[in-house]
Amino acid sequence: AYVLDEAGDFDLRCNLDTVDLESVREGSPEEEELLGMLRSHLELTGSPKAARLLEQWQEYRGHFVCVMPVEYRKILRSAR
Repeated sequence: AYVLDEAGDFDLRCNLDTVDLESVREGSPEEEELLGMLRSHLELTGSPKAARLLEQWQEYRGHFVCVMPVEYRKILRSAR
């Protein structure tokens, strides 16, 4: 899951025992996935917020948090 954490306090409001939080790094697969989701959302809904996020992506990328359930990460690692 991806969370737009504009206030910068999402880590204080979630259970860190069950999820890991990661930044969305430039050029990462996560960034490409998130951009695709935003573009699709904009195309389907005409969302002004999605348009703004995409137009100002360099500014907003750092406000997104990738939320990964700890147990799901374990499953992914064991499948490799």
